[in-house]
Amino acid sequence: MAAQSLSFKHLQKKGVSYYLMKNDTLMQMIRINYLSQSEILYKIYVKNKKRELQDSISGIAKAHLDYDPEIDEDIDGTAYPAIEFNDKQKDYIYIRIDAIKRNKIQINANNCLLSKHPLYCPFSSQGILFKSKLKKK
Repeated sequence: MAAQSLSFKHLQKKGVSYYLMKNDTLMQMIRINYLSQSEILYKIYVKNKKRELQDSISGIAKAHLDYDPEIDEDIDGTAYPAIEFNDKQKDYIYIRIDAIKRNKIQINANNCLLSKHPLYCPFSSQGILFKSKLKKK
């Protein structure tokens, strides 16, 4: 529980963060805007480069900061604590943000219910999304 308190001390910086994952087929990006310590405004973009399809979803997700953090694994198998935000308005979408550095995200979503192209443009992360320096133009 201490990790959650420490990780959100610097949230007073109002701003937007972008996280990105690319491979030969997919590009997944999520834009996060912290509304408070326990609430985020998010937008997930997915583009299938081979099939020329794209989709997006947005909403507000909340975290229960009084709960213990979740444990996720990095690419090399190293465990790290993550804060889980969930969107109660959507059937099933969970956004898990690295609790200490906030430099990586994993997304779990019900692609069949939420995506226009569930097989080709999944909202669930197909790898870890890392913080990016993207700026909105």
